[in-house]
Amino acid sequence: MMLSQKLILIGLVILSLSCQSDSKKADLIIHNAVIWTGVENEDYKRSIAITDEKIIATGTDDELTHLKDDNTTLIDAKGNFIVPGFIDSHVHLMAGGRSLLSVDLRNASSPEEFKHKVAGFAESLKEGEWILEGNWDHTLWGGELPHKDWIDEVTENIPVFLFRLDGHMALANTAALKFAGVDNDIPDVDGGTIIKDDLGNLTGLLKDNAMNLVIDKIPPMTSEQKRETFEAASEYFISNGVTSVHDVDGLNGDLESYSTALELLKENKLKTRIYASAPLNQWAQTTISNHLNWVKTGSLKGFVDGSLGSHTAVFHDHYLDIQDDKGFFINKEDELYEWISEADKANLHVLVHAIGVSAIHTLMNIYEKVAKENGKKIAVLELNTLSILLLKTSLDLQN
Repeated sequence: MMLSQKLILIGLVILSLSCQSDSKKADLIIHNAVIWTGVENEDYKRSIAITDEKIIATGTDDELTHLKDDNTTLIDAKGNFIVPGFIDSHVHLMAGGRSLLSVDLRNASSPEEFKHKVAGFAESLKEGEWILEGNWDHTLWGGELPHKDWIDEVTENIPVFLFRLDGHMALANTAALKFAGVDNDIPDVDGGTIIKDDLGNLTGLLKDNAMNLVIDKIPPMTSEQKRETFEAASEYFISNGVTSVHDVDGLNGDLESYSTALELLKENKLKTRIYASAPLNQWAQTTISNHLNWVKTGSLKGFVDGSLGSHTAVFHDHYLDIQDDKGFFINKEDELYEWISEADKANLHVLVHAIGVSAIHTLMNIYEKVAKENGKKIAVLELNTLSILLLKTSLDLQN
């Protein structure tokens, strides 16, 4: 989808859209605009008034003049279109930002192109730096899974850990495996798979929980790297009209965005509203907080299974292309029940990933049990404040 018009985007979930009391003057009035309020069958508005980061009125240009005084900032939208800013309810903010700064394998269509791109990016690295992310898709070159041999020659002294685009399988080169202490004798991991060839040798491919064998050994980002990564993601969000995100890694290890978001908020430089999630199994350490309606916590992210593309989603029947492969559970059912039940009792917002039919069936049974024990609840996330952005170029909103 392409939007060719210039847009002003306003990040709101709940809009105050009718003309209201004039007891308080507006901090900002945007006029000469075409404003879509989101209210069904309502005509476009022409002017919008904001005070204390909240919309206090919309209407014609003349209808809002009484909200203006000498301290009001005026913006002439010059006929541009104003819409609510988009909210992305599932992002991996720091991983996404790191992807923007790393090698891009998303469209690699052959093993040769895969190797060529990795080799080219390796030349730009400083000593000690890793190549991460990548986001490859093996279906684009016929379905053959990548092998560490593809890239070992061009990354001999550079640790490499490249995720499949779904994040549930990754390729480690020999340097990364050695750094992490992973060799041919390592036992398999609950909720994960270490892929080996017919001779029992590592291919470099790790699935789901097995990826942690390497992830846990990757040197943590410095505060400067975290900031650069966060800002790269934030700029990308804004360029696509996204003003608020739910970061499912927001309080999760080296990929947490929470501390960086608070740092930028304190400096008045935060451009994206953040709802930061913690891992589901850390429910006891998670609290509900709200910093100026810009940085929020109180949600938890968990997993039942993996993904279709990585063959880690759980089904009752086997995959059509591989007999006896039904995927696998990342976490045990009794553990998931305990975490979800206790988190629900604490009024935390539970988000759980389930893809395969068996995984979904398991999760729905847990939800039904918890609802009967704890009572049904309706969780509402209310972002009723404002972010404004005037975009100078077209927006490409394709996935």
